[in-house]
Amino acid sequence: MRKDLRCLLTVGLAGAAVSLACALPAGLVPQPAVGNTAGTAAAHTVESVMTEIAAAATGPIPLPPISTEGPSLTPPNPSAATTPVPTLSPTVAPTTIPCNRATLVSDVTVPDGSEFRPGADFTKTWRLRNNGSCTWTRDYDLLFDSGDRMSGAKSQPLLGEVRPGETVDISVDLEAPEGKGEYRGYWKLQSLGGQLFGIGDQGTKPFWVGIRVSLPDKVVYSLVENYCDADWSTASGDLPCPGEAGSPDGFVLRVEEAVMEGGRRENEPGLWTNPPAIEDGRIRGEFPAFKVEQGDAFRAVISCLDDSEQCSMKMKLEYRIGDGSVKTLDEWNEEYDDEFRSVDTDLSDLAGKKVKFILTVQTRGDFEDDTAFWLMPRIMR
Repeated sequence: MRKDLRCLLTVGLAGAAVSLACALPAGLVPQPAVGNTAGTAAAHTVESVMTEIAAAATGPIPLPPISTEGPSLTPPNPSAATTPVPTLSPTVAPTTIPCNRATLVSDVTVPDGSEFRPGADFTKTWRLRNNGSCTWTRDYDLLFDSGDRMSGAKSQPLLGEVRPGETVDISVDLEAPEGKGEYRGYWKLQSLGGQLFGIGDQGTKPFWVGIRVSLPDKVVYSLVENYCDADWSTASGDLPCPGEAGSPDGFVLRVEEAVMEGGRRENEPGLWTNPPAIEDGRIRGEFPAFKVEQGDAFRAVISCLDDSEQCSMKMKLEYRIGDGSVKTLDEWNEEYDDEFRSVDTDLSDLAGKKVKFILTVQTRGDFEDDTAFWLMPRIMR
């Protein structure tokens, strides 16, 4: 009986080792005594294990559980409930908020790409949130980090305390560089202990100010100064330049101090272009060819002359390349309403071409009081 029990335990505890060998010799299989139910159950257990070994010859071999307790002579009870194994939840470490960290809320002044003239003074203001766990005090500084300082202070203290979660507007006085181009300066904060910090997930990125410096525009062609170089005409034929005020055939005149709608008096010269005294009359002045460059623009102020209360007309900026057809660049309906209009037409689409610009005035039905005035028509660069 002891020999049989030893064999049974060997099979039960070392099933993996048995599974690698051939079937047990028949002489080693215990033969239970008649009427011995425990031996019979043990024998059946051995037979079951041997069956699993044979069935697993072509697949993975299941390993029986290894008990750390001593062997038991009690056969397993299939109907017994399995003791559940407790599930352990992973322990989540608490997130540590850095002492010094900021978040950019907005650019209060001078958004990226703001344009300034050379040497212009301006103030940049950032709205920042204290996204760390430490309070910013007056011992904290705004510090220039890299890029273009634009004559700003290298460092300056904060003006008051900023507790975690609070926002603050931080400003620095700057000056636009003298050269034309784009400029960007990067800034950070510095703690009392000398730690530099900024924005971003890790609080290491700087915040910045970015501007564009442009040179003052200059007049590259004045249509007022060269108005008699243009060919002036109506549907009936050519007109003299300068013309004669009040001529029913239409006329063009330079006016030094015009009084426009609403009584506005100008001390800049302009062109009075009066169409012929007929319904739907037209006057047109075609200027000599001018080579356009990228960024050039046509600018003027248009209006009826003062006291021309029936004034109602269409004013156009047209052009022609060589002897090609006349095309419209821009047009405006102008009538007497005590107001005037500033016009600014981009000429970049014509860059590199020699263009003949044309000022055109067309009456809108009745011709009475159609006194079209162009204040300082010019091409700027």
